[in-house]
Amino acid sequence: ADEGMGIITQALGHKGYFGPAKWTTINAGEVLASRLKDAGLDYLHFGIGPGQEVIHLKRTKEDHWDEGELIEYDDTPETVAFREQVQIINARLQAAEIDFDEYHSPEGNPVDPHDRQLRRVFTQGRFDSGGRLFGGFWQSLKKKQRLEGVTINGESVVELDYGQMNPRLLYALCGEQPPEQCQTASKSDPPSASNSD
Repeated sequence: ADEGMGIITQALGHKGYFGPAKWTTINAGEVLASRLKDAGLDYLHFGIGPGQEVIHLKRTKEDHWDEGELIEYDDTPETVAFREQVQIINARLQAAEIDFDEYHSPEGNPVDPHDRQLRRVFTQGRFDSGGRLFGGFWQSLKKKQRLEGVTINGESVVELDYGQMNPRLLYALCGEQPPEQCQTASKSDPPSASNSD
């Protein structure tokens, strides 16, 4: 839409080569804002619909700079199950009382606490590679901004940091007790992958 029509306004961002980066923002212009007000609508009436695809598959990257574009795939019982799981997570996130204190916004960029739609991204053209969840306003925030700005049910959030989690999980799966500091365990004496009994 043409900005001169008063439907939208756009402030172009930049990568921040000579200062903090700034996101491009698009806002309702005066004409659109007036029409929305007349219709009794506000920002809570807008968002991403629940029917949006939440399971994404990317092709194998050709090199470090290749982002691996999305590719089509046929549904299987596995992908249907993945989709249902993410939809349950998204429904619970939408129903939750999650907020963000704008005082902690990154470099003055607006944060939309209603941006909670997650998607699961698989890589290398396979559903056994990747599978991380992406999306949600909190993922682009720095740790300090998340801890100081995000609240759930009016309470501050915490971040739990489990040291040496992966080796500890391996020990647990093998039924072994990990050493005091997992990362200092001898590489020549890893836990056995089989049960001794």
